[in-house]
Amino acid sequence: ARSCGFHLLALDLRQNSDVHERVIADLFTQSSELIDYLGMSESERCSLLFAELANDRILRWDYASYSDETRKELRIVDAAAEIVKTFGPEAFGAYVISKAGSVSDILEPLVLLKQAGLVRGGPQPHCMMKISPLFETIGDLEAAPEIMKKWLGNFAVRSLMGRPALQEVMLGYSDSNKDGGYTSSRWSLHKASKAIKAVCDKAGMQLRLFHGRGGSVGRGGGPAFAAILAQPEGTVGGQIRVTEQGEMIARKFGNVVTAHKTLDSFAAATFLATVPKAEGGAPSADAVFEEKFTPLMDQIHARSFEAYRGLVYDDPHFLDFFHTVTPVDEVSNLKIGSRPASRTSSGKIEDLRAIPWVFAWSQTRFMLPGWYGFAAAVRELKIGDDVLHEMMQWDFFEVFIANMEMALAKTDMEIAGLYADLAGEPAEAKRIYAKIKAEFDDTMALVLRLRGASHLLSTHERLRNQIERANPLLGSLNRLQVYLLGIRRQGNKHKLVQLAMQLTVNGIASALRNTG
Repeated sequence: ARSCGFHLLALDLRQNSDVHERVIADLFTQSSELIDYLGMSESERCSLLFAELANDRILRWDYASYSDETRKELRIVDAAAEIVKTFGPEAFGAYVISKAGSVSDILEPLVLLKQAGLVRGGPQPHCMMKISPLFETIGDLEAAPEIMKKWLGNFAVRSLMGRPALQEVMLGYSDSNKDGGYTSSRWSLHKASKAIKAVCDKAGMQLRLFHGRGGSVGRGGGPAFAAILAQPEGTVGGQIRVTEQGEMIARKFGNVVTAHKTLDSFAAATFLATVPKAEGGAPSADAVFEEKFTPLMDQIHARSFEAYRGLVYDDPHFLDFFHTVTPVDEVSNLKIGSRPASRTSSGKIEDLRAIPWVFAWSQTRFMLPGWYGFAAAVRELKIGDDVLHEMMQWDFFEVFIANMEMALAKTDMEIAGLYADLAGEPAEAKRIYAKIKAEFDDTMALVLRLRGASHLLSTHERLRNQIERANPLLGSLNRLQVYLLGIRRQGNKHKLVQLAMQLTVNGIASALRNTG
């Protein structure tokens, strides 16, 4: 109780900004003022929401005919209020706002929490819970500094923060990768971290970054120690939050010894990342490299983004390729995730959640979210190996390449070709597969040149040996899965076929270790 409080472990709340928008609109529409919230501009919404926080009334009333969604959200915040009343505000870590894309997206949950008494309105409103906007897509990450500037510049924010004033911001690795590819995602996250820190410093606000990493490279995975050390200087500041998900929880915290080592690694990396890398106020070597190569990384990001979007979103046949070549539909029906596989029933890639997106590509051994687009950018910009070798002295770029190298080592284009034979449009699938294979070959050759080696993971021999030992059995599981997918697509829905399919999914995931 002394260590953790009576609540033991703090919970986070998390909801999508689109849900908040609909719920707040419902509350305003059925209030005494009959306000058309959805018809307002962003500035009008912000003025209205700040005004609502500046008074002590609540919008809800027991006799309104709210939608089922609104009633559900009100029940959730009521339950949260009861927990706070019983165990205190420390029982919650933060209220995370998914798909935050504006200041009104940050204000809406505050008004919602006010309906349960978790926000006290008035000239100096106060919130009993930290509010963490989550910036997920490439566009949201690019807009994040300006959104935070507008948010922190408002008079009411300081009192809402409580004391000590601390702004937590969550960064989404998975959706930014699905949106723009590995290269664009990692660079956008790096730049956003640095820019948000500058905004908070100017506002006199302490910042804590919350990194929403998954297990796979495509979802921000990779060695946590190196990832923390590679954060932009000054952004760690003695504290960091990260997510651990799926099979990575058991791997890192499955027993006492492993858990101690994991926590030691996190603590050490956080301390080292906080200590200035240079003395006497002089810029560190890493800061010099960052300043020198930021313009080039901006160009690489732009070209990589174009290459990735050109394949995934602009090719009219890619959606069919993805759904027929990968086991995404089978994975979606396994009920192994915490949320539905897709946000809507559209089947579109933009509506698919990042976990099944990455998981499906891992199962097929394409590993596309972990590497596609970088070589295309280097090729188009005609960047010489001498420049890239110099960039390898920059912590961010070295970790960026190391994680890509790990994804490439787990890719097997021969196995991927077996899955490509399942495609619903064989001619188009052959074309798309050839395009991915050519990009893979270029990326492999580029990484090998950077490492000056004849094989991948030359600096991580233990990991390379583990992958090589697993490959024969892994290949057998992949071939069995391809066979099972084939007979399932022909209409065989027997429960034993389904069980066998589940076992191959589990076996491939276990062998790859960080699938999604």
